[in-house]
Amino acid sequence: MVNLLAALRAADPRAVETFLINPDSELLANLDELGLAADGVIRYALPRRRTPRSFLDSLARRALAVDPTADRVLAGVGVRVAFGHGLSFRLRHVRTASWIPDVQHVHLPEHFSEDERERRSAAFRRCLAVSDRVVVTSATVRDDLARLAPAHAEKCVVLHPASAFPAAVYQAEPREVVTAYRLPEKFFYLPNHFWTHKNHAAVLEAVRILRDRGDRVVVVMTGIAADFRAPLHASEFFRKVAELGLREQLLYLGVVPRRHVALLMRQSIAVLNPSLFEGWGYSVAEAAALGKRVIISDIPIHREQDPPDATYVPPDDPSALASALASAWHRIQPGREPEREQRARADAARKLESYGASFTALMYEVAALGSR
Repeated sequence: MVNLLAALRAADPRAVETFLINPDSELLANLDELGLAADGVIRYALPRRRTPRSFLDSLARRALAVDPTADRVLAGVGVRVAFGHGLSFRLRHVRTASWIPDVQHVHLPEHFSEDERERRSAAFRRCLAVSDRVVVTSATVRDDLARLAPAHAEKCVVLHPASAFPAAVYQAEPREVVTAYRLPEKFFYLPNHFWTHKNHAAVLEAVRILRDRGDRVVVVMTGIAADFRAPLHASEFFRKVAELGLREQLLYLGVVPRRHVALLMRQSIAVLNPSLFEGWGYSVAEAAALGKRVIISDIPIHREQDPPDATYVPPDDPSALASALASAWHRIQPGREPEREQRARADAARKLESYGASFTALMYEVAALGSR
């Protein structure tokens, strides 16, 4: 959402008015800090339970897949297009566009229960059925959804997101994070949450392989240490880190501010993403916007992203990852690379403007669709 609002501003801030619907305080604070506040905020609540309006609302949702409360509120203030994550209901007087991030459960069914797989597939099919358009971040996701719901495949539109950073991030001294977190100056950076498909295990094994060869590389990790699908996943990872004596080489900082994520990227030798699956590799896109090299899994979406000077490694081959880490460790210096940053910053600005223009054009297209 932050990147999207930045893109709309970069393209033409007068082209669309943006209103956030029931936003949380964290999003509002982030947008205010970055100077990206929307034109307004719309808040509403569902009707009180056990009232006539609540009964009619529930009936419309079940029988017609229509959300009358949202329709009434949004149409009443002049909203023409509502955009949201995985919309489940139609609106009669407002056009709708949804975002579906990926269909990971189809590619990695072993990471989900049978009930979760069925629930996700049903939700995505419903979203495709009720939405006027569905935004996806890659051709990979578009093709997956076409197989999941072929009757609605024509609704999918690919928009590659662009990553936005304020000028202050490029101007800051990245060594600030070395002092703030008491880090060594030289490290790789892995900014993935500890979800099973993010494949931290491959990094652990690669670091162990190198340690046993006499190469002591350091990897700094951030992100949420939890996965609802596998509650013991993170604790098992850290137990193994301790068991193998790698605590000084695999450093976990927890969840850090977005500004520090950018500085950790800029200070690092390279950004890692060994993920088994992505709908869009946001950390890869952000690293590219900051002019940092990446060492990433060889999966379709990373190839589609095509970041500059990328090193691709099979996600199931820790030995290959170890070789890539060793090569970069001995070849690349940490910290700023002014020329790479300058080129990346200019390229990121172009991508941001293009992303905003494409999204604006899509919203006008959706708004122009005939009445229901």
